[in-house]
Amino acid sequence: MKILYLFGPNLGALGTRDPQTYGPETLAQIMDAVSERGRTLGHDVSWRQSDHEGALVGWLLAARAEEVDAIVVNPGALTHYSYALRDANIAVNKARGMFDPVIDGLPRLGVLGVLLVGVYRVSSGGADAGDVVQVAFLFTLIGFPIRALGWVLGELPRSVVGWDRIQRVLTAEGGSVSLEAAALADGRMKFYEVELPTGHARFFAIQAGGEIHTNLDACEICGPLGYFQEGSALVCRNCTSPIAPMSLDRRGGCNPIPIAHRADGGRVVVDVATLEAALPLAQGH
Repeated sequence: MKILYLFGPNLGALGTRDPQTYGPETLAQIMDAVSERGRTLGHDVSWRQSDHEGALVGWLLAARAEEVDAIVVNPGALTHYSYALRDANIAVNKARGMFDPVIDGLPRLGVLGVLLVGVYRVSSGGADAGDVVQVAFLFTLIGFPIRALGWVLGELPRSVVGWDRIQRVLTAEGGSVSLEAAALADGRMKFYEVELPTGHARFFAIQAGGEIHTNLDACEICGPLGYFQEGSALVCRNCTSPIAPMSLDRRGGCNPIPIAHRADGGRVVVDVATLEAALPLAQGH
């Protein structure tokens, strides 16, 4: 299971802010222990912290695309007044919250329908109680395949997204990462991940203004906290700064770190050496 922990304002100061009240351990130390426990149980645990409400909202809304199975949120003081954070929490689970009860309720509705018709038929002499019980029992039996179908329909989108992400990682062969240029025609950010000897590199590609841009999912100020897309603009998850597509090739500020790429037929190729050279810039200040 992939589990994401999100922490709000001031929680990054644990260990130094009033340690007599909140304890001497830092958030990183606490989450190191949580992550280690998660690994022993077979879970993939990650965590993020920001003092900015917009960053937490962006992380919540991006969780579905990142195939997160469970989210644990400690929004700190935002608990009391952040309507945007509440709405993002609702949006993440709204579809599943409507889908699951419908699938679960169909067999029960069938049983109720049989009982209603059965009462009328028995009272009019057209059937006996045993017939009604048999038909109602059949509806309870078909409940299992209906719920199984519901599970498949619920998990299929996650599996498709997961396979898409796996494919992007598997294309890192021969010292380069190869992307399909046609997949970028919709103008949406596409994320890719590569394990390097020097660390984990996450970058994105996007087509804007007729050109393809490739950038690390990080900036030199906020570090590897990443970006999400809102309309045509990119937004930093940490400081919520909007980034115009025309500035994607420029270093500095909160702009994502540009990385060079080359065209190869209908594909966009990023060399692993280029990623390794850019990775130290993504540590933030």
